[in-house]
Amino acid sequence: MDLPTAAAEHLGTIRRLMERATVYRALSAPGAAVAGLLALLVGGLQIVFHRPPSRGAGIVGDSMEDQAAAFIVPWLAVLLTVLLVNVWLLWREARRRNEVFFSAGMRTALRQMVPPLLAGGLITVGDYLGGTDPIQIVVKWLLFYGLALLATTVFAPRSIVGLGGAFFGAALACVVTRLLGFGFDPGQPNFVWAAWLMMGTFGFFHLLYAAFAWKSPDEAAA
Repeated sequence: MDLPTAAAEHLGTIRRLMERATVYRALSAPGAAVAGLLALLVGGLQIVFHRPPSRGAGIVGDSMEDQAAAFIVPWLAVLLTVLLVNVWLLWREARRRNEVFFSAGMRTALRQMVPPLLAGGLITVGDYLGGTDPIQIVVKWLLFYGLALLATTVFAPRSIVGLGGAFFGAALACVVTRLLGFGFDPGQPNFVWAAWLMMGTFGFFHLLYAAFAWKSPDEAAA
């Protein structure tokens, strides 16, 4: 396939994605609602059952490695659940429209989103093994997830791009806050702070997006 033909096909794929932006946003609303509710649930459980390491009680141990592992593992379970829900929604829609599930449009979207998500996943493995402060873990998740959503700017609805901007902005705000010395104790594993931050971002942001997407089904892609 020559370069002009490949470029034309790529532009055609992007155009079809833009035409279906409203459909994709409607499909993402239930997934976002599930993500938001699970984030509130898991974050709330982590806050309730966590005990300071100095007490040697609760669901986590004393070491930074224990803190990081106890924080990361439940959120990985949330991620897996949300991924399965979204895959099922996309598969059901493809079947309803008599289309191939792994279409050219999906491949284009994955090419844009996978690099930042993969980078975030690899860094998370390092954080798990190295016992990173949970606050730092959350900031990285916010950053890479925001970048993944912003990577869809060319063909995604404005609401999805706005959601990416909200996560990216939250990550920057956390970095600035920590640089200024407010809010967090850099010498402690801020387990509870991190759980609150996950609830306020991955919980509240996703629920707000889901409510907006269901409320405004006719929004056109930018």
